[in-house]
Amino acid sequence: WSITSPISYMRKRTQTRVNLAIVAIWLCCAVYVFPVFLWHIMFHDGVRINPEDVCDVEFSMNLPFKVTSSTVSFWVPLATMIATYAQIFYEIRKRTRRKSRSHPSSTTTSAADAESLIT
Repeated sequence: WSITSPISYMRKRTQTRVNLAIVAIWLCCAVYVFPVFLWHIMFHDGVRINPEDVCDVEFSMNLPFKVTSSTVSFWVPLATMIATYAQIFYEIRKRTRRKSRSHPSSTTTSAADAESLIT
């Protein structure tokens, strides 16, 4: 929203909304991390399957959890970032084209004009 409607975005961006967004993000992270840390308690009555000297996760044999976990922690944020950056790119491109149509002489600078700006 800050790219497509900056004026209304500034009115809507309040400290309360910012704080709520931060809390929501931390809660989502906590919901994701708790099963990883508490896997042995939730599914093995508190007994760890892996020995202490083995560096492996308790859910290494659980394919649905690994797929869900990787999707939530990597693929969803990746898709969100790509969509956000694409939206920013297209909005800036649209603004640039609109600006170049309204001021055609201001977007093209001859070599002589550029050189005069340098000296």
